[in-house]
Parts: sequence; C-alpha cells; structure tokens
Amino acid sequence: MNKLRILFVGNPSNGCLIRWLTLLPKGTDIEVFAPKSAENNETLLDKQYRHEELIKTIKKFKPDFVHSIGTMDTGALVLAARAATKLYWIATSVGDDFGPLADIPKQRGLIRKVTKSCDRFVSAAESSVYSSLIPPDGMGFVCKWRDRTFAKPPSERRQIILEGNFGLYGRSLVALAALERCRELILEYEIIVVDAGTEVRIAAELFQASTGICVKYLPGVTSADHLKRYESAALSLNVSICGGIHGSLLETMFLGAIPIESHTSCADKWIEHQKTGFLVDPDDPRHVESAIRAALAHPALLDCAAKSNRTVIEQRWSNAKIVQAMANFYSRSVC
Repeated sequence: MNKLRILFVGNPSNGCLIRWLTLLPKGTDIEVFAPKSAENNETLLDKQYRHEELIKTIKKFKPDFVHSIGTMDTGALVLAARAATKLYWIATSVGDDFGPLADIPKQRGLIRKVTKSCDRFVSAAESSVYSSLIPPDGMGFVCKWRDRTFAKPPSERRQIILEGNFGLYGRSLVALAALERCRELILEYEIIVVDAGTEVRIAAELFQASTGICVKYLPGVTSADHLKRYESAALSLNVSICGGIHGSLLETMFLGAIPIESHTSCADKWIEHQKTGFLVDPDDPRHVESAIRAALAHPALLDCAAKSNRTVIEQRWSNAKIVQAMANFYSRSVC
C-alpha cells in the first residue's frame, strides 16, 4: 500500500481517535483537526470559523481522505465542508453518539445526513437509529493489544476502576453511590477514578471523607500506565446511558478486571451477564451495588471470568486480526 495522507477530524483526547492513530500503517502522514476551537460557549460564528478552517486545512494538507471520529459535532463539521472539498470521507461513530440525543428528531436528521453523505460509515455499536440508515463497515472498535500475562488473579487484586463519566450520558455518581452502599465490603480496596471532571472529583472526595476508602485519580488517555491500572484492578465500573461499546470494556476484558457495564451499552455482545461480567441499570445505585457484591463475594467467579474474557478478546479481536483489519480497511478506502 502506498504512503497515505489522512486528515482526522476529532477531539485529540478522544480515546477512540487515539486508538485509531496507534494502528496506522508506518509512514502514514496524519493531521488532526479539532472540531471545536473552545470548550464552552461556542457561538454560531465559531462554528462557521471552524468550518472554514477545516476547508483551508484540507486544501493545504491534501489528504487522501478525511476520517471523522464522532457523528454529532464532528460529523456535522465535515458535512458542512464536504461540498467545497469533494474528498473521500470515512465517518466513525463513538459511544457518545448512542444515547438520548439520537432520539431527538433534529439529531436523527443530522445522523441521516452524515451517514448518507459519507463514503464509509463505521459504527462501534448496534443502534436502531444507525443500523436502519446504513450498514456499519464492521471495523467497530480498534485496540492494539500487547502480549500480557496476569500479574495477579483478579481475586487477589485490591483496586476498583471507576470511569469518571459525567454530563448528559455519564452516571459515575450512581456508581459512587453504589460503592458507598457496600463500603464494608471494599474497605481494603483503592478506588481509581479515570478521567474525572470537577463534579466527579468533588463527589469522590466526599466519598473518601465519608468512608475512609482511598481514592486516586488517573487521566483518561489510554497509555501504558492506564493499562497497568486494569492489570491491578479486580473490577471496572463503567456506568452511563451510552449505547456504544467503550474501549475500556475491551481493555478490561483483556487485562483481567471484571467489567460492570450499563445494560444500555452493547457490552452484551462481549460479556455474559453474571458469568463474565455484569450488566446494570445505570440509574439505579442498588442494582450496581448488587453487581459489586455478587462479584466480590465469589473469588472463583472473578478468576474464571478473567480467563474467559481474555480468550474472547484473543479469538475475536487479537492483535494480528486488528493489524490486518486496519490494513484492509485503508486499502479499500484508497482503491
């Protein structure tokens, strides 16, 4: 395959974008364009400016194609610039695309425009909104695994990972409430909060003050240190109302932590409830509490589930399969 030039449009800190970048063929020329110039209070003028800046970037960089990560803001931005560039466009959805916003008529209309206008659509989840519009390409999530063995079986680990989801979709405060409800069971554990915003950090500090249980924080970018945390964790709690597959689920499964995921997600495509993980109501702390108690009360279940989950990842999404899938993916895009 000839050397590629790819312009990615997406949030530079987005885990899905980071995973794509780590798997690109060697020698690929890339540039990343952020969909927003500011985090908050973006005006209509700001959006028009980003649209014009994207067109300028495309004309200057001259990529073989544009690859957008996310459907709402990012997909809309590329859609607005499409008429002026006529470039081949790959659109990839992320977990936040699969939630309540997708049921709003205005957003449904945007989704239809993006999925029908792009040349290829890659979905990380099965959603009635998306699947009724265009078949996903089949790449789904991409993660590059390193060969690792379990440093400790999950039953001997004393850390719990909590994904610090907040905002419209996040329910990490529900997970914290669940942890507090079973405090007597986790007094010897550390809680590692990943990618915690201000609200979640305040709630976690109140949790620590109330329970005496140690809470630590970890940035949300996938890294070697991040993966080491999953190797040391008995459980991983990712509670939200997103409908997509979270990259952390696959990392959790591969590294032996037992996943507790929302039943709104597509985690049921990867784990078996109460056998290799738990699917919970993201709005009910009692339901999340029950899953935590069930997992920690059965050490043999933890260890058996870890082995089963590792096998699932190795069989369905091994490093060799990912690398080959990536090569095929981009080869078809430039043909």
